[in-house]
Amino acid sequence: MKAFRCFLALLPMSGWVLGDVPEDDEAKGEGAAAACGEYRGVEKKLVSRWCVPSGQVSRVLPLPDPMFSEVDSVKGKAYDAAARLSVPLGDVAKLPWTGRVTAGEDGWMRAEPCVSPFWPTVRVFRFFVEPSAFVEGKLEVACPQVCRVYVDGKQVAEKLERQSAGVKAGTMCPKVAWERRRYEVVVKVLSMPWDWTAPSVKADFVSVKSKQAVNVAFPDGYGRAPVTIEALNEAPRVAWCSVSPNGEYVLSRVERLLPDGKSQASFEVRRVADDAVVMVADDARRYRWMPRGARLMFTAMQGENECALKAYDVEKRAEEVLVEGLPFKDVSYAWAPDESFLVATVTERFEEKGKEKDFKRFVNMADRDPKWRDRSFLYLVDRDSGRMRRLTAGVGDAELCDISPDGSKVLFAVSRVDYSKRRYAVHDLWVMDPRSMACEALLRDVPFSVSSASWSPDGRKLLIVSDADAFGGVGLDLPEGYVANGFDRQAFLFDVESRQAEPITRKFAPSVVSAVWGGDGRVYLGVVEGDVNAVYAYDPASVSFSRVAVPDVSAGVFSVSRCREGFRPVMAALGQSMLSPSRLYVGDVSSGQFRCVSDPAAAHMAKWELPKVEKWEFTNSEGSRIDGFYVLPARMEEGRKYPMITYFYGGTNPSKQVFNAHYPALLYAAQGYVVYVPQPSGAVGYGQAFSALHVNGWGKRNAQDIIEGVKRFCEEHAFVDAAHVGCIGASYGGYMSMFLQSQTDLFAAAVSHAGISDLSGYWGGGLWGYAYNADAAAGSMPWSENGLFVEQSPLYAAEKMNTPLLLVHGDADRNVPVNESMKMFTALKLLGKPVELVTFKGEDHFILDYKRRKQWIKSHLAWFDRWLKEDADWWNALYPEKDSW
Repeated sequence: MKAFRCFLALLPMSGWVLGDVPEDDEAKGEGAAAACGEYRGVEKKLVSRWCVPSGQVSRVLPLPDPMFSEVDSVKGKAYDAAARLSVPLGDVAKLPWTGRVTAGEDGWMRAEPCVSPFWPTVRVFRFFVEPSAFVEGKLEVACPQVCRVYVDGKQVAEKLERQSAGVKAGTMCPKVAWERRRYEVVVKVLSMPWDWTAPSVKADFVSVKSKQAVNVAFPDGYGRAPVTIEALNEAPRVAWCSVSPNGEYVLSRVERLLPDGKSQASFEVRRVADDAVVMVADDARRYRWMPRGARLMFTAMQGENECALKAYDVEKRAEEVLVEGLPFKDVSYAWAPDESFLVATVTERFEEKGKEKDFKRFVNMADRDPKWRDRSFLYLVDRDSGRMRRLTAGVGDAELCDISPDGSKVLFAVSRVDYSKRRYAVHDLWVMDPRSMACEALLRDVPFSVSSASWSPDGRKLLIVSDADAFGGVGLDLPEGYVANGFDRQAFLFDVESRQAEPITRKFAPSVVSAVWGGDGRVYLGVVEGDVNAVYAYDPASVSFSRVAVPDVSAGVFSVSRCREGFRPVMAALGQSMLSPSRLYVGDVSSGQFRCVSDPAAAHMAKWELPKVEKWEFTNSEGSRIDGFYVLPARMEEGRKYPMITYFYGGTNPSKQVFNAHYPALLYAAQGYVVYVPQPSGAVGYGQAFSALHVNGWGKRNAQDIIEGVKRFCEEHAFVDAAHVGCIGASYGGYMSMFLQSQTDLFAAAVSHAGISDLSGYWGGGLWGYAYNADAAAGSMPWSENGLFVEQSPLYAAEKMNTPLLLVHGDADRNVPVNESMKMFTALKLLGKPVELVTFKGEDHFILDYKRRKQWIKSHLAWFDRWLKEDADWWNALYPEKDSW
């Protein structure tokens, strides 16, 4: 008998269609047959029903019942049809598909019978649906057998009773609200033993609004799908990299966001010689390279509050304990180059006591930050004994900058509040012998900040990143009357003996983000260059720059060996573009040859249909070149005009060509919009004179550039529907979205996230408002520059604004308080202007919670659909009107 059963199991479970298929349901809705399987392209027609023309069907999947399934469970439940349908099948895309099945004239998709004499079987039908716009309706699925229906992996309906042959099939009608994207519909059909009925499915989508004009396509599922919110946010990426001191290995960190909103990360170590992965680990240990060789440092907990520092030798694959009994909480450790000692940075948290818990006297404006009273101090840690000796105290924060190559000096910075200075702070740069405690101030009470400072390989100079007007203004390259933009950072070589600073980037247009010494004596700079990040090498001997040719549009994070002895010219860098998340490149900085060694998103991105990205620039009425780029929908059709979204920031940082920016142009394009991104006057990365236009500009110059750019772009690109152009921006860009509507009626809709409506309100109420204005409004105060703080505040021009405006804001925003949007909402409501306000609970300046972030992005798109596509269905579904209100 056992052999007979095995023989039957080997028989192909296909054969004769002996059972009857139920008769077709009556046609529902005008034009049902005509719409069956038709993709209507750009022409909008009022169609209320679409029938699915074809799909995929799997091979027969045996589903043997488990032992003792005839006995009810302890909960009194039988192993029934619902239990059988709940058996997981794994990744649906990897099931053994037999090919496509086409619906007959009656609309039914039929597979061959699943005849099994001993156990149940399952056949899976799968098809895809792509609405051209948001649509609400019912998914009518008819099937004679027991079945369950899933949309994008989530169960939406089931039928647990089987209809007999010749009887009208039962129909499941789950309600769906579908956005403009691709949906996967899976129908799992269960057949019991000796069931000769052919598994059959008939599926129709019925719109609940007869006047809704939507096109529906039914792709085969093999091609790429339109980009979604999930496609962008859940793409894995290489987030960080570091070259080992000996130049033989590269450590990298790969991150991804999971569908539930949690993050997942892992470390990988690659051998440079052959790119082989020699180690993979989760991120619990937070690995970093030791100063010598190829050993990774990590912390291991010892009890509740203490830890041990350990090292893992990549080549020997062995661990060793370095120091034990060290504090763990609020501490970071840095090794001396010879590994003889460490410097610990310990943060002491301020705790309110007694009456201070009920009230607070603010010491200064910075005291509004709940963390401002925390202080960081430096400690020397002896490697042999683990003993910690305090190096700094007092009221100032001590920030470790570097340890000299010979380990004899510790370089650190201290900052203090000083409201007599333009940027409201003064800074010291100290050098200390950690053993003798002898200290010397290299810089004292200077009014410019030190973003970073590091020793040259020979210990004679410091590489300092600071303001252009640092060191008495030796780094300035401005026309007369211009004021330097403090956000446009410059690099200097500071001679320790002579105390003279050499401005190496004075004539260098890109803005410096990071700077490190290489073991070859060259300086490597991470910069903002126009609308991308780039890496440059500076040779002090020849006083020349050369761009490191990382083969991608934008290259930000990078690492190069700092060891002088046995220096290997190896660099690791992360490259990305608007169409690809960051991937890892490794190369030779001498030859300029790089190769991609890790692209964790390659398989993920292969699923998605990507738009086209092009550069475009124009010369404004002032004679300045305004850079920019645009993104086109992937499925553009000849002769059709498309609505356009203009995205900008304007707050001195350019909007870069990076993957999944906070305002995802790829997603906008997938929704059928052209996206134009200008870089208005005042942006860094285009030279000091251009970035200085940000100072005391606050809107007017930016608005002029944006208006001119949009008009010129529409004139030069016939595919843009100039009557349906919208704009969106955040923070300073949110301010610009408001301000622009007081200057022009060019836009048909606008979105402002965390925007500033009243400059004096932000100046005094925003956590960094007064400090930001130290550059953005240098020397200008509300009481002295009424023209700037009033006339350039959107709130005081509300009566001029006619464009429908969506205001979105995190209700816990400390940088730009939500009151800035509240004020504009109040003004426009009282004026009877079209305005909406949506706040996000518990969110700060950025909407970071994944669930809320999805709603936030959908709100933007639904608002634009409402006004740029004249389709309010999505907006009304997200935010239904309340009749009682």
